[in-house]
Amino acid sequence: MAEAFLDRQYTRFRLLDALYTGLLTCVVSGIQFLPFAKDHFEAQLLALATVWAAMTSTLDYHTAVTESWKIYLGSVMGGTVSVVGAAIVVACNGGTYNILWGSLFALPFCFLGSCMYVGKMSEALSWVSFVVRLYSVATFAGEAEPFAKMAFTVVMGFVADIVPVLVTAVLNISGLLPSKGPPPFDAFERATRDFLETSMICGMEAGDHRKELARRQNAMHDAMRAALPKADRTLQLSMFKMTAILDGFTAACSVKYLDPVVNREIWEPLQADLRALCSRAFRFLSGTPKKVEEIEELRCSSERVKGRIKLMLMSYSKGLVRCEDWRWVASGRELSRVEAALIAVPHFAEALASYLEAKPEGVPRKSWADYVSRRRDFRD
Repeated sequence: MAEAFLDRQYTRFRLLDALYTGLLTCVVSGIQFLPFAKDHFEAQLLALATVWAAMTSTLDYHTAVTESWKIYLGSVMGGTVSVVGAAIVVACNGGTYNILWGSLFALPFCFLGSCMYVGKMSEALSWVSFVVRLYSVATFAGEAEPFAKMAFTVVMGFVADIVPVLVTAVLNISGLLPSKGPPPFDAFERATRDFLETSMICGMEAGDHRKELARRQNAMHDAMRAALPKADRTLQLSMFKMTAILDGFTAACSVKYLDPVVNREIWEPLQADLRALCSRAFRFLSGTPKKVEEIEELRCSSERVKGRIKLMLMSYSKGLVRCEDWRWVASGRELSRVEAALIAVPHFAEALASYLEAKPEGVPRKSWADYVSRRRDFRD
């Protein structure tokens, strides 16, 4: 549901992003047609500016900055390795640069650069930019003036990176960038509500709907990852709690069908309370700010449901002792599973309350003036 909503509403951003990328790519690629560049340097090297501009030009400010930084670092590292290799080749070859030996010198570094694709380094720099810059300089720089061409390719890479970022930054500061999608917290709440609703409908038959639940679960986690950079530590902790609790609820309900005795004596009698609490949670996941009193009422409802769960478990234990009938006996694992599923709902409501309090533009905190005024009203 959340994915379909995003796809329908925000195709306009993709169209504008494509037009913007094409425009900036044309602007940056125009440098290669200037007389001083066209007459003195290889066309293969000049074409790289067009490639980098196409990769970094986007109306998404975060992506533009991240990708530009990664490509620039990769280009600088690739150019640096090429310069060092060229200096070694020139020193060993009687003062002239040999393309073959320069390319062979770059080969092991090319292998090391490709290894960065699956490591943590891939988050800091672009291995594609590193390898392409390395070989474009080592192989296509020529034998006459390799160092000048190496410096030129690094400068061209910097220009190709900095122009799109500067334009995007100016648009971002001016508030002219179009929205890529709904606000990240609204998207997270929508995906969480969607997954919670599906999980509650499936209940203990979640094992029969694994594919649908997995799809909605992945949508929730994707929305959370998109919202985490915008959240502080307290809000991030609440978001992790919400998703972890729902993951645990689904896991507890997906093992197998519930024992008939446990279903009749514990699970079914509590469904009305659980659904009422979930209905209240659905309303709170609407993206609009809530009052402090409403948040406290959500916590109180959660405590009442937890009390009901405890009483129901105690009632089952007392009935088991009173009847002394083996037909009432359920395994400890089964009881633990149903208790984990039941208690997950009020725990989610409490985590949701903490999330709403910590969310930006969310619930206004009570000030000392509010408490003083309430005490005066009470005395009067």
